Amino acid sequence: MMKTIYALFIFSALFLSSCAKDRNDDFIGSGTIEATEVTISARTAGEVIALLVDQGVQVKEGQLIAVLDTAKISIQKEQLLAALEEIDLRMINAKRSADLAEDNFKNAGKKLERIKALFEGNSATQQQFDDMSTAFKAALTQYQNAKTSLKALQVQRKKVKAQIQLLQIQLQDAKIAAPSPGIILEKYI
Repeated sequence: MMKTIYALFIFSALFLSSCAKDRNDDFIGSGTIEATEVTISARTAGEVIALLVDQGVQVKEGQLIAVLDTAKISIQKEQLLAALEEIDLRMINAKRSADLAEDNFKNAGKKLERIKALFEGNSATQQQFDDMSTAFKAALTQYQNAKTSLKALQVQRKKVKAQIQLLQIQLQDAKIAAPSPGIILEKYI
């Protein structure tokens, strides 16, 4: 029994060594290689000013492959930044106006109370009371308008900031990067 196992072992060793000698390094075969094709396109419109890869080049995920012209977007962003600065300055003035209008409103309220007391004690005329009532209403209206103007500027500031964010996204979208690693098969511009 032991001789049979030993003979099988020698036979297997000779068989395997003979197969190894006949090995051919040039493998010829056929088959299908499956791949996922990805079409990469810009998220924003524009002229391609730089194409950074050629056909057949392997790219890594996130690698910059093309750049679009962003001159107009950059100018629009600069305009909006200037508008934002102007709004900030106008808000300073509006805050000052609101503070002054509030002081005038409070002062007019005190004067109205004094005239009212004098009128009730027959020490002021109806005309004086009516004039002070009108002045109080005018001061109240000016104060409310100043607060509304300040709020309108705050809303306008938010709107301009949102527009700047949109342009910032467009600037980022003008840089086209590979979404995954792969090989550039074809270029369409």
